[in-house]
Amino acid sequence: MSVMKKTVLFGAGLGATQFIANFQHERDFIAIFDNDESKHGSAVSGIPIKHPNEILTTDFEELVIVSQYVKDIKRQLLEDIGLPETRIVTPQKNKLKNPRPFENPNSMSLAREIVCVFNQMAIEASYPLSLDFGTLLGIVRDKDIIAWDDDIDFAAPVNTEDRAFSLCEQFIEKQSNNLHWKAEKIFNNRGVCTCILLTFESNNEDYKSFITSICFREEKENKSLHLPSLGMWYSPALHFQTLETIDWNGQTLQVPAKYKEYLSFLYGDWQTPKKDIQFDDYANLQSVSMDEIKEQ
Repeated sequence: MSVMKKTVLFGAGLGATQFIANFQHERDFIAIFDNDESKHGSAVSGIPIKHPNEILTTDFEELVIVSQYVKDIKRQLLEDIGLPETRIVTPQKNKLKNPRPFENPNSMSLAREIVCVFNQMAIEASYPLSLDFGTLLGIVRDKDIIAWDDDIDFAAPVNTEDRAFSLCEQFIEKQSNNLHWKAEKIFNNRGVCTCILLTFESNNEDYKSFITSICFREEKENKSLHLPSLGMWYSPALHFQTLETIDWNGQTLQVPAKYKEYLSFLYGDWQTPKKDIQFDDYANLQSVSMDEIKEQ
């Protein structure tokens, strides 16, 4: 019988919830640490959230970073707190999400439909909605959605959330697959909509759920900043100032300008498939201050 590893997490967001669900039978979760003082004293999945200054006095074997701000949190752990690097774990991204929904044939079919229908609606409305991240990578490299990916990624300009939300509503109205759909606008503390999340639930096991996100980008200092990550993910602005179109199985899809250069900026060697990508595997990430993360 294997012994469950005493584990603490850093980051009290959705990644923590999914990681706990994925590894509840393999790890003994002791505590969750987060820089957001408003979360201290509450809990995620029954696990208490504490201040990072309690890390060194807590009995655990491994600390797992379950936040997208891996680079900055790891620096905090090593330099400010003094935690040995051997006790810090950075998991693959898919460990923080519903594992591989597109291995389900129905979910894969639905994901392809979302890519095509949203592009068709956006083009008809002259709306600059673009494929992004892993969805763009799969369509360009593999000519399909990546089977081991976990969501559908779109990008759009900041302050266009009403137009994006309208696309979600139109899509939901057309659905006849007995799934329960929800579209939600996500705002930061400054009242700026950073993304729209389109989700669904199924009453049976015919589908594995996944998220479709329309993430908004803002141009600053010749950079296109991905707002949900506070600009941690960014690119040269030219890639999103205008869009190109490509053909995919007879469907016209909108993609960033010079999309192959964009993929190189984002992933480095994007032509070599990599199943277990980590947050710190991206070729270009900007640092985000802890104060910015707290204020998000």
